[in-house]
This record gives sequence, C-alpha cells and structure tokens, in this order.
Amino acid sequence: MQSRILSFLHSHPSHFWNAREIAKHLKIEVHDRKVLRHLLKKIAEEGRLIRHRGNRYGLAETGQTVSGTFRLHPQGFGFVLPDDPHEKDVFIPARYVGEALPSDKVLVSSFSKEDDSQRREGKVLKILERGRSHWVGRLEKRGRSFYVINEEYKRPIEIAISAKNLHGGRSGQTVVARILQYPQRGLPFMGEVVSVLGEPCQESTETSALLIKYHIQQDFPRPVLDEVGRFPDQIPTEEYEKRVDLRSKPVLTIDGLTARDFDDAICVEKRDRGYHLYVSIADVAHYVLSGSLADQEALNRGTSVYFPDFAVPMLPEKLSNNLCSLKAGEDRLSLTCEIRFNEEGVPLEAWFYESLIRSQKRGIYDEIQRFFDGVSFSEEEYPPAVRESLNHAKKLTQLSLVQRRKRGTIDFELPEAEIVYNRSGEIVAIARAKRFFSHQLIEEFMISANRAVAELFGFLKIPLLYRVHDFPDADKVQVFLDLLHDLGIKKGKDHLSKPADFIHLLDSVKKHPMELFLHQVLLRSMKMAVYDPDNRGHFGLALEDYCHFTSPIRRYPDLTVHRQLKTLLRQSAEGRIHLLLTTHKKDPTIFKKQLRSFYSHDQLVYIGDMASKRERESMEAEREMISFKRALFMQKHLHEKFFGTIRRIAKFGMFVELEPHYVEGLLHVRELHDDFYIFDEKRFRFVGRKRRRKSYSVGDRIWVVVKEVLLAQREILLALPD
Repeated sequence: MQSRILSFLHSHPSHFWNAREIAKHLKIEVHDRKVLRHLLKKIAEEGRLIRHRGNRYGLAETGQTVSGTFRLHPQGFGFVLPDDPHEKDVFIPARYVGEALPSDKVLVSSFSKEDDSQRREGKVLKILERGRSHWVGRLEKRGRSFYVINEEYKRPIEIAISAKNLHGGRSGQTVVARILQYPQRGLPFMGEVVSVLGEPCQESTETSALLIKYHIQQDFPRPVLDEVGRFPDQIPTEEYEKRVDLRSKPVLTIDGLTARDFDDAICVEKRDRGYHLYVSIADVAHYVLSGSLADQEALNRGTSVYFPDFAVPMLPEKLSNNLCSLKAGEDRLSLTCEIRFNEEGVPLEAWFYESLIRSQKRGIYDEIQRFFDGVSFSEEEYPPAVRESLNHAKKLTQLSLVQRRKRGTIDFELPEAEIVYNRSGEIVAIARAKRFFSHQLIEEFMISANRAVAELFGFLKIPLLYRVHDFPDADKVQVFLDLLHDLGIKKGKDHLSKPADFIHLLDSVKKHPMELFLHQVLLRSMKMAVYDPDNRGHFGLALEDYCHFTSPIRRYPDLTVHRQLKTLLRQSAEGRIHLLLTTHKKDPTIFKKQLRSFYSHDQLVYIGDMASKRERESMEAEREMISFKRALFMQKHLHEKFFGTIRRIAKFGMFVELEPHYVEGLLHVRELHDDFYIFDEKRFRFVGRKRRRKSYSVGDRIWVVVKEVLLAQREILLALPD
C-alpha cells in the first residue's frame, strides 16, 4: 500500500489530498482505511510527505531530515529514535530541543559530527504530533495564579491553570493536568486539573502518578467486560471433536510462585531417535476475535505490565486468569507446536495443530529445581508420567544449551531485583532474583517453538510479525572495544562481525571486577528488539527466523501470530501442518493452492509499530516502579551504615550496590572530603590529586552511609562514614 500511495502522489506532485480522496482513487476498502491513515502519518513523519491543514498530504522536498519519537533526558538534552529502524538515533543538544516534549513525534535536521565518534546530531525543526496530553505535577499558587509544576527534567514544565479549572485541587497536592494549549507565539502551557492524586511522596500517590505517566489503564471499559462476560464457561462440544486430544499426555505448566495466568505448557517424550517436545499455548485467538471490543482494547494496551506487587493485564480477568489460563486439572483449548529433536538436541521437524490439553500439574520454578536436584517428592505431588517427562525435559534442555552455545546466542549476566513483602504488604527485603536451571528449561523450549513458527512462515513467504533484533551500532561497539583496550583487557578481535564474537568477548571479562559494569555497557551498545514484518533476523539469539508465539495472554504480537497460524491450519487438508526444520526443507504437501493470509504486510507494520512503542513504555514503567520501591524501602534505613560494591562510575560520582539488599545508591564526588578527586575517564575511576595512591574503581568494596532519600526523584544519596 505504501508504494501505491507514493506512486499516486508522485503522479500529482502539485496537489494535496486527504485520506478519503486517496482511498477513493486507489480503491482502498473501508476496513483498510485506518491502516491508510496510519501509513500517511508515518510517511509524513519520515519527511517524505508534507501534511497541511485539514490532514491533506503532498510530496515533500528531499533533504537531511529524520522523523521519529523524541526522548528527553532529565539533564535537558534528548534523542530522536527514528521511525526507520535502520537509521541511527539522533542526539539533540539542549539548545536544539526547542519546545519538544517527551514522546512527541518530531522532524529534525540531522548531521554527522566531524570527530572520531561519527555521532549524529540534530535540531528539532517541527513537532509533528504531541505525545503526552496529561502531565503529573505539584499544584502551586503564585500570587493569584496557579501552576502545575513537573520537575522530572532540568527545565521544569509549568502549566498555567485558571482558578475555574482547579476542579478541587489544592496547593501542594499532586495532580494530573490535561494540556489545553501548548506553547506557541510566546504563550505558555495552559491546562486544567482533571484528577487529584493526593499528597506528594505517598506510595499510593506516586504509584498513580507513574501509571498515568506511562498511559497504563488498570480498569477495563464496561463494554469490554460485558463482551467478555458473555463467553461460555464450558468448551463447546464441537471443539472436542475437531482438535488433537493431548489430555492423556503428562503436560504441565512451570511458572513463578506469584503467577496468575498460565499460557504455556510443556511435555517431553523420549523416542528411539531422540526427543519429542510438545509446547502448547493457550488458544486466545479462539476467544478474542479480530475487531472485537476486547481485541481493540488489547491492541491499545499492547502488553501486560508487571509490577512488584500487582499486574495490569492486557486481557480481562475472565480470559487471562480463567478461560485462557492453562490451570491444572482443567480442559483448555490450545495451539500446539510439536518438535522432534535428534539425540544431540538439534531440531529436525515440527508439527502445528489446534489441540485440547489438561495440565497435570502446576509447576513452580524453585520446586521444579528441587526435583531436578534430587529432593524426594510423593507420587501424588509428582506422578510417574510427570516425573518421566521432566527428566526427559532436563536432558533435552542440557542438549539445547550446548546447541545454543554453538549457535552463538549472547547471554548477559544482568541480575533482576526481587522485592519481598510481609503479610502486611510491607517491603522487608530487596534481593537479587534467583535464576534456576528450571528457568532455562522453559526459556529454551519457548525459543524452540517461536523459532519453528517463524521458520514456517518464512518458508511459505506469508506475512508475519517477526521479533527483530538488528546488529549493534558499529560506533557504539567501537566505544566498548576502546574501553576494553584502556582497561588492559584482551578482547581477542578488533572487529566483531557475528554473535559468537560477542560471546568470546564476554568470556574474556568473566570474574573481572568490572564484569557487571562491562555487561551493562555492552548491552547499551545493542539495539532494542522490535516487532516488524520485515524479517532481519534476531542478532542476540543468532537466529534467522524468530517471532513471539508463546504468550498471547500478555503480548498482542503473539495473538497476531496465532491468527496467522490458525488461518493456515484452516487451509490445510487435515487441520495440521508438518515442516522439516533441517537445511533441506521441503514444501509442506498439504497446500495445493494459493494461501490466504489473515493480515496484510501493511496491517502488520501498523500493529508492530504500536506494539513496540507500548513494550518500551511498559519496560520503562516497570524499571521506574522498581526504583521507586527501592527508594521507599531505603527511607527506613536513613543514616544507617552499609558495606557495598562500586558498580558504576560517572564523572559526577559512583553508584554503590549495598549489602545485603540489592539496592544501588549514588555517592557523589563532592562527598569525597579527604582529597580532590579527578575522574579518569579511560579507566572509569577517581584518583586523588594529593594522594595519588588513593583511588576508587569499579569493583572496589567500601563502607557508606545512607545520607538522603529523594522519593520523587527515585534517588538514594550516600556519603562516606565520618
């Protein structure tokens, strides 16, 4: 559709058209006009079209312009993430930010720096679309005027509020303001208070503010709940008759202790020539029909969001925790990917079909790990068939991990925080989350199923929403290699061309004092994975074909993959598809005609853009919530002394991980009173000017005191003991 649009506009270079006129000329059906409007906006944001008043589009002059999403750093500078994933991010110095705000769609002029970095810089030329209409801030009275002040950034955002638009807000409270007028021609922000969240720095206030900041809606609209409420609680009889019945298999789910939705179940059998893995995924697409109210709501949410003490699901509870949740002892509809592996753990062939399963057990990661470690359990807890399946699963995972290593998958050692609560809901500890072999088992099996589904669609050349992870930015990788050189670490190669090169590089820093820091730096050189119908492979997993198929309850892209697969299954002769996964693939013989696709390429572009954006926002929200919980917890430990490890160093100070809690605080350089310290940028350390033997480096262990906790800024400030 995109090429047709551009061709049409090139044939009328001096005219401007609205979407309805373009649709009429190109004979675009009504149900695809939403996609047309999205593409017009996207092409205009790329600078190839100009959008005039009345949303009329025409050709733009060519130039060094880039469109994308603006990200503002708290210090005042920013970055533009281009709409085209092949383009590098553009750095925007503070003086060139203009009136751009976080999440705005902007058009920037771009140029390369004339230095060794080759970094692209730019200037905001035009704000194409505002990203946030609601802002959280402190309501403040100045004379007779009222303002909502947001202090997340170096240049505070001030929104003028007239007295008639206070709507019950009082000075000093944290409120939500809706923008009525953006700055223009010297006029300031104007807005109205739409919600009063409460007193600042209270847990409930800060949680509500964070949800609003990241556009996370906890409650579902009543029409959506009514629609879902009409789904029958029992599986229709015809579904039992037409699906492959796997209820006799020793299928089980394995999840965390606090998990509420179970969308994947596994079973492994040992056969003469290797192993058979069954990965059965909840058939969400059977219930959530395309275009339904529940579907539209799921698309807008994009993903479930998981916080330490609660979750915001993508689908209503009747689906996510009931009909589509693979509960033990309950019959459930599913889609199964069955894979045959040889005795070395190499996948050889796969079958795909609609199925009916009944999970035999709800497995929990640490309990399954104890089973693998030889802890004795009763037959009631672990029936013989389940035990046998788990033992085969353990062996297959060990083989798969060997193949993973050979393939060149990159594994970063980046621990996650686990927040521990007591029965009253108070935080009693923050620890590093434990990662067991049982976690790796589920991860490997899900990757195998995702890979097999992606290979099927890639081979048949049918549109699919792939999980794409591009090769890292070469300039950022070079910065990392230069850092290793400055630290005196042998890196093996001066040029990294494939994932295996990165594995050797990570091996070279094992047990180094700066290992965790170096992993973080290298990870920042990587590009973010996105959802895209243009398959460019998955660099981190070292796979040519990869998609997300295994979590349709909590990720919208997985739901699109299910719809595509079910569309194929309906066109197959026996309702199932067989695919050889070896290098000598054969065309599945079940297809005798031109295959239909549920989604077009353009529709998947639209869905992929939305899903990638919501995924980024949810990840940012989850990270900020963890930071807030850490700060909240450390308020109880003000002025206490802790032993810690320096994990990161910047020119303004050091980040120290405290023991026994997995919490990081900032020791600012001004707190180093015994000398004047100089930042050694190449070796990431502080060196005393008077006593040069006195230094602070990443990996050093020191005593610190919690000096101050800034809850609103999510900061923990440290000092040295007296």
